[in-house]
Amino acid sequence: MSLYRHAVGRVQELFPGDTLRLQEAGEWTDFVVVGKGLLGTAEGDALLVRKELLPPCTYFFASAEYEGSTPDRWLSYGYLNSLQPSAREGLAPATLTCWDEFHKTSKTITRRCFLLSATELGFVDESRVPVEGTAIPYFGEDGARTAQFAGSPAPYGTRTPMKASLGNSVHIISVGSSGEQLSHPVLLYTLPVRPALVLRGDVAWDMYRRII
Repeated sequence: MSLYRHAVGRVQELFPGDTLRLQEAGEWTDFVVVGKGLLGTAEGDALLVRKELLPPCTYFFASAEYEGSTPDRWLSYGYLNSLQPSAREGLAPATLTCWDEFHKTSKTITRRCFLLSATELGFVDESRVPVEGTAIPYFGEDGARTAQFAGSPAPYGTRTPMKASLGNSVHIISVGSSGEQLSHPVLLYTLPVRPALVLRGDVAWDMYRRII
């Protein structure tokens, strides 16, 4: 470890809006802290979302569910394995509420890398959107939900399908380029993704806010 990789702070000391840097495939990437002690994790653990969107991922839902979908599998394996070992070791498993299409109700799953739900992002149209978790105060307005892809604001997907289909296809709730709620057909529709994860409060960072 070089002189500049000594610990300066811990994740538990950060606040919503602070940024932290993690390595993805050897490249440092900015993440934003959006809350502490959420999704069934300890009080000092921090929920982070990637600041910039990643390239589009095909949304192919088996029975309109997030569990087992292309984004779920990719985040849980391919994306997770791209993170630096110290970041992977520092992840706290998050308890997610997801829609169960077969039973027409909610269920819980555990993930280390995942997409946020429409509910968590502050969309509360319960007539069409399953209630998946609770709203995160950080996303209290449209502007807080916006993100960029390749230098421009872009829509991105959530883990929330519509309760009912539109026409003959199930739709996925997404965040518009201005932060508003949109819906897109699920089958073979591609949308950028915004990975979320929870880091334990004892994980250290250096003077450049890089995870050690």
